[in-house]
Amino acid sequence: MKIFDDCFYQVPDYQRPYSWDKDNLDDLIEDLTSSYLAKMEDTYFCGSLVLVISIKLILKRLF
Repeated sequence: MKIFDDCFYQVPDYQRPYSWDKDNLDDLIEDLTSSYLAKMEDTYFCGSLVLVISIKLILKRLF
């Protein structure tokens, strides 16, 4: 799963506070991984995800 290689993921502060905590994120990653490894279905519906790369990470990769 190349999307998760060598990256840091963080739920932004502006996200609704009740929506995500570490356990929720762990559950999501575990669910994605197990679905991928088990090849349970051809597709995986996850709903809406907004991924934002931080400026600090961009600068770190550039320099």
